[in-house]
Amino acid sequence: MHLRTGLILALALVGPAACGEDSEGEPAATASATARAARTGERPPAQLLGTYATTLKQADVPAQAGAELAEQRKWLIRITSDGGPDNAPALTILRPPSDPLESSRLSTSAGTLTLNQQECAPTDPGGQYTLVTSSYQWKLTGRTLRLTTVKAGCPDKVADTILTARPWTKQQ
Repeated sequence: MHLRTGLILALALVGPAACGEDSEGEPAATASATARAARTGERPPAQLLGTYATTLKQADVPAQAGAELAEQRKWLIRITSDGGPDNAPALTILRPPSDPLESSRLSTSAGTLTLNQQECAPTDPGGQYTLVTSSYQWKLTGRTLRLTTVKAGCPDKVADTILTARPWTKQQ
């Protein structure tokens, strides 16, 4: 019983000290401002909503590509006005027909898609996924969507390669 009481007291003393920073060591006020900014971007325009398909060519895949790219050429993205973190707009990368690779909170502004809370694979075996922000310029011509990298958040460039290597064709 004394051990349990001591543990509770220790957590009570350490807990407030940890509340000033997020997991990246960023002050809580700055982390909150970043989260607010991600939520205040515009929702995706109606013409952008839907499912798109592409097929990568071998030449599109980097030599040191992860298993996701080495084994998969056909991809889908689904852009929705809800369904992301906190039911926000989302961009989801899928292995056909419906196996999600990742789904990120989506906001748009001035022709730019911003992916917030995008998952990056760990760089070391047994490591933790990290969450980053990436952004892409977008251009929709008829049923063809082209994405161009503004800022790739994940160092492995898996999502960046999938999203930007080839144009996307709207399916629905």
